[in-house]
Amino acid sequence: MLIDGHGLAFRAFHAVPALNSRDGTPTNVIMGFMNMLERLEREHKRTIERQCRPALSSNDAMAANTLPPSELSGANDSLIVQKTLHAPANTVVTILKTSRKAEKDSGKKINSHQLSLFDEEPSEPASLGDTEKAACETVRSENSQSEISDVTIVFDAPGKTFRHEIYPEYKQTRKPTPPEFIPQIPLLIELLQYLGYPVVMIKGVEADDTIASASRIFNSVVVTSDKDLLQILRPGVEILRPIKGVSAFSHYDVATFTEEYGFPPESMPDYLALLGDTVDNLPGVPGIGEKTASQLISEYKTIEALFENIEKLKPSNKKNLNENREQVYATRELNRLKFDVKLDLNLFQPIVPDYAAAMSLCEKLDLRQICNRIAILQQRRQ
Repeated sequence: MLIDGHGLAFRAFHAVPALNSRDGTPTNVIMGFMNMLERLEREHKRTIERQCRPALSSNDAMAANTLPPSELSGANDSLIVQKTLHAPANTVVTILKTSRKAEKDSGKKINSHQLSLFDEEPSEPASLGDTEKAACETVRSENSQSEISDVTIVFDAPGKTFRHEIYPEYKQTRKPTPPEFIPQIPLLIELLQYLGYPVVMIKGVEADDTIASASRIFNSVVVTSDKDLLQILRPGVEILRPIKGVSAFSHYDVATFTEEYGFPPESMPDYLALLGDTVDNLPGVPGIGEKTASQLISEYKTIEALFENIEKLKPSNKKNLNENREQVYATRELNRLKFDVKLDLNLFQPIVPDYAAAMSLCEKLDLRQICNRIAILQQRRQ
């Protein structure tokens, strides 16, 4: 399972009433996120086991590139730095993991991190063909194991991305992040890492790009509220979108998406190019709304085919499309996710969670419910 960290954190922020520790630190994001994570793991266990498996072999090996030490100030030994294809900046990836499979292979005791207390062994990894393997270059050492985390949380890294360089107005109309939200993200990430969950942040690209690239390496269940990620659907990749607070989710695979939208997932960027996106400040085509955009892309599938057949359109749509031709192509490129971000499979190696540190943090934040879960988890893993 690949989780859009910031997306679900914002969902938790707006769904859970204001909550603070005794020292005034806001905690509703942390509580809501952890409740949602526990629910996802518990209710979608079978889907996770079926889907979240690596699709690349250990033959896909390359050497990682490192950043200058000055850029790693404050980092710990779990940080590994590498370059992404076509991205303007080097990337930083942090992943922490634990698993019984690694315990079995290594002969060393490793405790499971799952808050939902899953006890069954996962199924064997599924493999994709050579075409899917070629979709993303992967960094892996000769001695790496192939066990992959069941759950990985991906956050946006601080700073601008390559989209801001292409289009400086990107996301400029967004409202400022609520001040109560900002301090909770580092605390949430800290707690997730203490509990052994993989946490990924890559400079220069968005979390959506990281998830899209990972979806071409692993069969995945992706949890996100962002409709942009619907374009990554393929056989072996499914999406859960929250539809009610942090407790209910709608399910998408290729079939359900095509039934709802009328076109294949890979045409989603073309559809969004016609609509635009007010949240990201991406312009659309005047006079074309959801219904018309859906009809046009259902019939023509791509922007190229649409312009090739523009004489068949009614005069108003023909006029608006011709007047905004360059803008349509530019918006589509901004909506297209990157599928070629390099991901280091060594980063999926298991580590032992620090339950004592997790308990200490939760006690400091007065998150008693989560403290109780961790205590039960420790007892059952002893």
